[in-house]
Amino acid sequence: MLSKDLTFVHNRVSMFPSDTPIQVPLPKAMFHFDEDAVAWRSKEDVKEFLSGSMLNISLVQTFMRALQEHLLEIDSPCQVGWLCPEQISTTIILGNYPDVLYYVERGIKESLRAGDKFIFAPCFEEYV
Repeated sequence: MLSKDLTFVHNRVSMFPSDTPIQVPLPKAMFHFDEDAVAWRSKEDVKEFLSGSMLNISLVQTFMRALQEHLLEIDSPCQVGWLCPEQISTTIILGNYPDVLYYVERGIKESLRAGDKFIFAPCFEEYV
């Protein structure tokens, strides 16, 4: 049985066309990107997550975005900085370590300058 929130997600996703993904905006200021980005959500991604069979980076990014919006809505005193799980993944690290190091350092500095007390940096690895 799904929780109230997960039932809401399930009901919303069931209205998506099966073959058409949707865009979830990822603001550059939140994720310390050079420009705004987009995570693509498909009906299949959410179904796999809700069934417990798979989680992917764009779902984690979407969750982070939703959590940030929730914290802003409730005027939470908990200030959180965010690092993108895609930018700090093993695949990116192995492909270009200096860029990942620069991204992490910049994200931490910008978060600290903004007065963030916590930095959320999820590590997501593809299944093997």
